[in-house]
Amino acid sequence: MATPVRLNVSFAPHDSVLEDTLKRISDLTLVDSREARDPVEAANLRATRVGNAVDNMVVSSLDLDGLANGFTLDLIGHANSAGVLQLGEWQIDSSEDQSQELARRFQALEIKPRAIRLLGCNTALFAGGQDAMRHLTEVFGDVEIFGTVAQLHSRNFEAGGLSLDSDKLLCPTDQLPPPEDPATELSAQRQLRMLPPAPRIENLFERLRAETLDEATYDVRNTLPRYRWRLNRFGPPDWNSVLGQLLQDQLATAPGLLAAPVAEALLPVDTSADEPRFHRATLLLAGWFIRVYPVGVPEGVILRASHHPLTLDAGTPVQLEPAAAT
Repeated sequence: MATPVRLNVSFAPHDSVLEDTLKRISDLTLVDSREARDPVEAANLRATRVGNAVDNMVVSSLDLDGLANGFTLDLIGHANSAGVLQLGEWQIDSSEDQSQELARRFQALEIKPRAIRLLGCNTALFAGGQDAMRHLTEVFGDVEIFGTVAQLHSRNFEAGGLSLDSDKLLCPTDQLPPPEDPATELSAQRQLRMLPPAPRIENLFERLRAETLDEATYDVRNTLPRYRWRLNRFGPPDWNSVLGQLLQDQLATAPGLLAAPVAEALLPVDTSADEPRFHRATLLLAGWFIRVYPVGVPEGVILRASHHPLTLDAGTPVQLEPAAAT
């Protein structure tokens, strides 16, 4: 029996912690959105070669005999707070139509995946992701569609893509649980338990990294403009109001997280440096969590909001320079 083939397709995840980790995965296919802006072409594996993965050409150049025996197509990217996967310019929700073109391309090449797996955070847990899975099941027929019932981190991946130990986080369309509401406190408590605990950090907010504007805005600048999140510059009163809503005794880390930010805040820092510096706070997972970046903890520390989701609406919107955008 032929060895099953697994094809990994990922746009740059725009989480600097996760991105560096995925670049070290030797067999992971990274798709550059600036080279493959057509989302159908991207799904058809017009990709940058990494390790033994797909070469920099369309899928017809692959070993079609191997693919004809069936393969698993893993789509790796951020999911939003509704569990909807974002793969470059392809937002895989229940109303998208690009998967139909992808199915036609597979049919024309006489290859067909056995399974398609949506590898972002909570793609089988919340209603938006579940609706997308049902939609893909209709489009692809007997192809099994999987989503995730948990958060995905860099630690869930190995050289060939998703690790075998992480298969337990997957769920097929015909076994979906009742959808959770990401806006509830119960859901926030569950999400916190999924995260690895953080080291106890004394004086956490006095140890935050002071970043340049380029460093603090790296992730949002490298995201396609239509999918960028809100970015506000905060003053001390705005920041203190946020701190008062956080449970500072409930800490976790996020060693790469395939969840799209909701918003970010930049807090100017008084330093002796010639270039302005900022502390950064990233709002995640329906607004229930804030990630800050203390010295010595590169992946950041996550804190949970106390009684209701946060918005980071205070402060002044930051307009990125056009030259910095991709």
